[in-house]
Amino acid sequence: MVEVVRQAFGSSSMEPIFGKIQAGRSTPAGRRTFRNMEAVIGYNLIEAVPEVADYLRLRSISGLTPRSVEAARAGLPGSFFAVCVRYQGETVAMGRIISDGALFFHLVDVAVDPVHQGKGWAKP
Repeated sequence: MVEVVRQAFGSSSMEPIFGKIQAGRSTPAGRRTFRNMEAVIGYNLIEAVPEVADYLRLRSISGLTPRSVEAARAGLPGSFFAVCVRYQGETVAMGRIISDGALFFHLVDVAVDPVHQGKGWAKP
Protein backbone atom coordinates (compact mmCIF):
# COMPACT_ATOMS: atom_id res chain seq x y z
CA MET A 1 0.00 0.00 0.00
CA VAL A 2 2.86 2.39 0.79
CA GLU A 3 4.22 1.78 -2.70
CA VAL A 4 0.85 2.67 -4.26
CA VAL A 5 0.85 5.95 -2.34
CA ARG A 6 4.47 6.65 -3.31
CA GLN A 7 3.67 6.02 -6.96
CA ALA A 8 0.60 8.22 -6.81
CA PHE A 9 2.35 11.17 -5.18
CA GLY A 10 5.90 10.61 -6.36
CA SER A 11 8.61 9.09 -4.22
CA SER A 12 10.41 12.37 -3.53
CA SER A 13 7.32 14.06 -2.08
CA MET A 14 6.61 11.09 0.20
CA GLU A 15 10.20 10.64 1.39
CA PRO A 16 9.83 12.90 4.46
CA ILE A 17 6.95 10.71 5.66
CA PHE A 18 7.96 7.23 4.56
CA GLY A 19 11.72 7.79 4.72
CA LYS A 20 11.49 7.61 8.52
CA ILE A 21 9.49 4.37 8.53
CA GLN A 22 11.23 1.04 8.94
CA ALA A 23 9.86 -2.28 7.73
CA GLY A 24 6.37 -3.14 8.87
CA ARG A 25 5.23 -6.22 10.72
CA SER A 26 1.84 -7.87 11.05
CA THR A 27 -0.13 -7.80 14.27
CA PRO A 28 -2.67 -10.39 15.41
CA ALA A 29 -5.45 -8.12 14.13
CA GLY A 30 -3.90 -8.27 10.66
CA ARG A 31 -2.79 -4.64 10.65
CA ARG A 32 0.68 -3.66 9.56
CA THR A 33 2.60 -1.62 12.06
CA PHE A 34 5.47 0.68 11.26
CA ARG A 35 8.05 1.68 13.77
CA ASN A 36 10.02 4.86 13.42
CA MET A 37 11.26 6.49 16.64
CA GLU A 38 9.11 4.34 18.91
CA ALA A 39 12.04 3.22 21.08
CA VAL A 40 13.08 6.82 21.67
CA ILE A 41 9.79 8.67 22.11
CA GLY A 42 7.14 5.98 22.53
CA TYR A 43 5.03 6.65 19.42
CA ASN A 44 3.87 3.92 17.06
CA LEU A 45 2.77 4.69 13.47
CA ILE A 46 0.26 2.09 12.31
CA GLU A 47 -1.28 1.54 8.88
CA ALA A 48 -4.92 1.33 9.98
CA VAL A 49 -8.23 3.13 9.62
CA PRO A 50 -9.03 4.80 12.94
CA GLU A 51 -11.80 3.40 15.09
CA VAL A 52 -15.01 5.47 14.90
CA ALA A 53 -14.64 6.77 18.48
CA ASP A 54 -11.01 7.79 17.89
CA TYR A 55 -11.91 9.43 14.58
CA LEU A 56 -14.70 11.50 16.15
CA ARG A 57 -12.59 12.43 19.19
CA LEU A 58 -9.55 13.50 17.16
CA ARG A 59 -11.66 15.57 14.76
CA SER A 60 -13.29 17.33 17.70
CA ILE A 61 -10.21 18.09 19.81
CA SER A 62 -8.06 19.14 16.85
CA GLY A 63 -10.60 21.70 15.60
CA LEU A 64 -11.93 19.88 12.53
CA THR A 65 -15.62 19.97 11.66
CA PRO A 66 -17.55 17.44 13.77
CA ARG A 67 -19.04 14.41 12.01
CA SER A 68 -21.83 12.10 13.12
CA VAL A 69 -21.30 8.52 14.22
CA GLU A 70 -23.37 7.39 11.23
CA ALA A 71 -21.22 9.37 8.78
CA ALA A 72 -18.01 8.01 10.31
CA ARG A 73 -19.29 4.42 10.16
CA ALA A 74 -20.27 4.88 6.52
CA GLY A 75 -17.16 6.75 5.38
CA LEU A 76 -14.21 5.20 7.19
CA PRO A 77 -14.39 1.78 5.49
CA GLY A 78 -13.99 3.54 2.11
CA SER A 79 -10.52 4.84 3.00
CA PHE A 80 -7.93 4.08 0.33
CA PHE A 81 -5.10 4.31 2.88
CA ALA A 82 -4.97 5.42 6.50
CA VAL A 83 -2.52 5.72 9.35
CA CYS A 84 -2.88 6.23 13.07
CA VAL A 85 -0.26 7.27 15.57
CA ARG A 86 -0.57 5.59 18.93
CA TYR A 87 1.04 6.60 22.17
CA GLN A 88 0.73 4.34 25.21
CA GLY A 89 -2.16 2.49 23.56
CA GLU A 90 -4.17 5.61 22.69
CA THR A 91 -4.68 6.92 19.15
CA VAL A 92 -3.26 10.46 19.22
CA ALA A 93 -3.10 11.26 15.49
CA MET A 94 -4.57 10.09 12.20
CA GLY A 95 -4.61 10.76 8.50
CA ARG A 96 -6.50 9.20 5.59
CA ILE A 97 -6.30 9.13 1.82
CA ILE A 98 -9.47 8.79 -0.21
CA SER A 99 -9.14 7.99 -3.88
CA ASP A 100 -10.73 6.80 -7.09
CA GLY A 101 -7.75 4.44 -7.34
CA ALA A 102 -6.30 5.91 -10.50
CA LEU A 103 -6.33 9.69 -10.90
CA PHE A 104 -7.19 11.37 -7.63
CA PHE A 105 -5.77 10.86 -4.15
CA HIS A 106 -6.95 13.28 -1.49
CA LEU A 107 -5.30 13.57 1.91
CA VAL A 108 -8.10 14.10 4.46
CA ASP A 109 -8.80 13.93 8.16
CA VAL A 110 -5.27 14.83 9.26
CA ALA A 111 -5.73 15.41 12.97
CA VAL A 112 -3.39 15.41 15.95
CA ASP A 113 -4.37 15.54 19.62
CA PRO A 114 -3.25 19.02 20.81
CA VAL A 115 -1.25 17.42 23.64
CA HIS A 116 0.87 15.63 21.01
CA GLN A 117 1.15 18.42 18.44
CA GLY A 118 4.52 19.87 17.49
CA LYS A 119 6.19 16.51 16.88
CA GLY A 120 5.82 16.57 13.08
CA TRP A 121 3.08 13.94 12.74
CA ALA A 122 0.96 16.11 10.42
CA LYS A 123 3.80 17.31 8.24
CA PRO A 124 4.44 15.77 4.81
